[in-house]
Amino acid sequence: MLSFAVFLLMNAPVLLAAGEPVQVVVLVVLASDKGMKVEDRVAAIAAEVSKKDPQMTGFRLFHTVNDNLPIGQLKSIELVEKATMDLVINEKTNDEGRMTMTVKPPKLDEITYACTCGKFFPIITNYYTADNERLIVAIMAKPCKKKQP
Repeated sequence: MLSFAVFLLMNAPVLLAAGEPVQVVVLVVLASDKGMKVEDRVAAIAAEVSKKDPQMTGFRLFHTVNDNLPIGQLKSIELVEKATMDLVINEKTNDEGRMTMTVKPPKLDEITYACTCGKFFPIITNYYTADNERLIVAIMAKPCKKKQP
């Protein structure tokens, strides 16, 4: 029983200090109903998006944004063309290793959600490029840190 308690303590997420930055990764994905090509790097996101919108059959990674953000600091991220997204980390990691963030994607209302460490959260926006590709953003924060043994 004691060894199980020690295992839990050693593998519990560490709460981030208020000023410690959080690594945020944003994938800017463009989707269309023209063609069937799906880049390997976005295959998992394409599979999820296709469940919601089966007409989207072509997916490509436009670019990736990596940044370290302090809790509470608003960051405006350039996506595609003149479209931007505002993002803020609202609170530090909780006991389950989750963190709350708020995003304002183009042509959508503000979204506040609790992210799971190391998992991308895809958002299908209502923004279309000049080439009629639909903008999808996938956001991941890496707020959890494991205690070292």
